[in-house]
Amino acid sequence: MVESVLRESGHTTGLFTSPHLADVRERVRLCGRPLSRERFARHFWAARGALLSAARAAEEAAAAAAAAGGGGGGGGGDASVVGMPGYFRFLTLLGLRIFLHEPCPNLSGADAASAGADAAPLPPPPDAVVLEVGIGGRLDATNVIDRPAAVGIASLGFDHMELLGDTLPLIAAEKAGVIKAGAPVFTVEQPQDAALVLARRAREAPASPAEARVARALGSYSREDGADGPVPLGLRGEHQRANAALAVALAGAWEARWVAAQRRLQQGGGGGGGEAAADGGDDPSTAPTFAVRPASPERLARAEARVALLEQGVLPLEYCRGLAATVWPGRSQVVPDAEFAAAAAAGKGGAASPTSRLTFFLDGAHTPESMASCAQWFAEEVGGGGGGEGAGGGGGAPAAAQRKTLRFLFFNCTRERAPAALLPALVTGLAARGAAPHAALFVPPDSQYGFLAASPSSDARAQAARIDNLSWQRALRDEWDILALATATGAPHSPPLPPWPSGEEAPFDVGAALGALPPLAPDVAGGGGGGGGEADAAASASAAAPPALGRGAVVPGGVAGAVAWLRECARSDPALDIKVLVTGSLYLVGDVLRALDHAPQ
Repeated sequence: MVESVLRESGHTTGLFTSPHLADVRERVRLCGRPLSRERFARHFWAARGALLSAARAAEEAAAAAAAAGGGGGGGGGDASVVGMPGYFRFLTLLGLRIFLHEPCPNLSGADAASAGADAAPLPPPPDAVVLEVGIGGRLDATNVIDRPAAVGIASLGFDHMELLGDTLPLIAAEKAGVIKAGAPVFTVEQPQDAALVLARRAREAPASPAEARVARALGSYSREDGADGPVPLGLRGEHQRANAALAVALAGAWEARWVAAQRRLQQGGGGGGGEAAADGGDDPSTAPTFAVRPASPERLARAEARVALLEQGVLPLEYCRGLAATVWPGRSQVVPDAEFAAAAAAGKGGAASPTSRLTFFLDGAHTPESMASCAQWFAEEVGGGGGGEGAGGGGGAPAAAQRKTLRFLFFNCTRERAPAALLPALVTGLAARGAAPHAALFVPPDSQYGFLAASPSSDARAQAARIDNLSWQRALRDEWDILALATATGAPHSPPLPPWPSGEEAPFDVGAALGALPPLAPDVAGGGGGGGGEADAAASASAAAPPALGRGAVVPGGVAGAVAWLRECARSDPALDIKVLVTGSLYLVGDVLRALDHAPQ
């Protein structure tokens, strides 16, 4: 959102995010666009070559020093020889190299002319670079930027606890490692124990004490265009409004410093080449590490007006447009299946239709807190209830009152996550809002994320092995079935669970509708204890049946096979309106987007 707001405000931008969903180039964008494969590869090999040369030189120097000192050993054991950076650190350095060496796609007009003949040999870097942390905090690779213009800390949750700690205060203390001297710090409403830690760490920032400020609520702004009602967001879900408020605060802080630096430049306070290093009020030791190019008078005047509007509690037009235009695949994303969306349009005489009888709701939530937000968003999107309310269609499809809405959960999470914490958070939020899935599908991912494959053939073999080994998916299914049973019977559970929908609230027989679906491919390896014969046959027959109401099923064949089965279900009954919540892992979300031919561009 920060990048979109600044780009809509006329600034050139760089954006670094993680992880990617389908293509590593998604992580590094200039003015909203990834690089071409050729340009990305060129920067990749240049960065790798430079880092490899530096690592070898350091190792050779350490070895020579050890030999001269009589140690007789090589440099490999010297702690000062760090070698090549790991995957995320390498990509961080690669992204920064791209921002410094790659021209921005839309540098044009008066500002391009002002870069002119006096410009440095390298192309002008973006006006603003937005860096999303990886794991975040004290040891994050993005800390290589030690003088940012502003720092934002979003809602904290229980994630990466093996590295960050197992309580919110410990996690907050680690996350506060991104706070830097002299940089304004913004956050959202946090649990009190976490908020106190963030405030203390902000005050302790060296050289220039900072203050951790809670971003002004989005609803408290009036709008420059005078429009009433909530500010429209490109990212759906109530939880995104807090993120939007944080984005406004960060973009406003950056623009205020950019305007101050422009003023300083006009007053002759810049460095060589007509650039200013920072705004005039900064101590040079804590000034932001960005430089500014002279801006056109019109652009500067408008930026000054935006800063003044924000101080008055008015949201500028450009900020509203940037928030509405934000696109972030895999986060609160709705993707109607193209086959059934086209059928819906054809059934209405060719008129365009935003609906489909098979719709995927994708969100990469993977913490208990984000699962709760995901549940709220999905329930808002589908409207809750049992069926008949769907807006699907299809050639010759029944009227809305006759449609049968089925909700499926499409779930996977990585093995370091705790499904016993993730699934209850999701179930509680969905069931409480009348949007609990009628059945759950547990699917092995198509992507590998535990290692980097040495070759395409080894990656294909590893993928086949992952899909064949369904032990983790069976464990997830078993956890789900325990939850479903507890909600259906009222059995004690911690945390307490709301009642599971029986299907009786729907205007059709949900259990019968599920039973009439095409059979799933059999989970032939799921027989359990290896009883053989009759036991294996029973397990295979059970797995081949469609999932029962409220229960889970393991789907062999990977994501592509599961999507194909859902499409077969939609084809089997023109009255069906199938809504699929895909969550638990951004890797899973990326695989589903690829299977839908909807991968980020």
